[in-house]
Amino acid sequence: MTNTKKELIAEIITTTSHILRIPLCKITYLKLPDEYSEVLCLFSKEHYQINVNEDMLRKLDDLELSAAIMHETRHAYQWCQVLAGADSKEDPNTVAAWKQEFAHYIQPIHDEELFLNQQLEIDAIAFTAIVTKLLFRRDLKIPLTVKEKVYALIKEMQKQFEYLRTV
Repeated sequence: MTNTKKELIAEIITTTSHILRIPLCKITYLKLPDEYSEVLCLFSKEHYQINVNEDMLRKLDDLELSAAIMHETRHAYQWCQVLAGADSKEDPNTVAAWKQEFAHYIQPIHDEELFLNQQLEIDAIAFTAIVTKLLFRRDLKIPLTVKEKVYALIKEMQKQFEYLRTV
């Protein structure tokens, strides 16, 4: 892995954390088990870190890498909101759903459709789509199985991040 990729990851985590107003996540680079060989990165709530699969990292272009890191940083935001409890910036029902899903998280290797339909994932996909469009002027590919739910959430979230157009 090149220093350029590591620098990009650090920059994306820093920028996304600033946008979301959360503490920076730790980042680790490792070889994930074979069943996760196609997964680029994972957020670990127990360690408040993003684990990056070194093998997958070599296969992605900078935009795909940036989107994946933004997505995982959004999971860090979600976890911060769960920990904030009553002081969360999000709707209490949303935070309750996130808390439940973090406690019983469905991994993509177990059931792709159930994985994608988790509120945690729909929210992270919507956030990543908005920021990718605003900062990189590119559309994120959204899985068909959740496209309708993601677009509905994008409509709700867009105003919150509209200021990024001026960046």
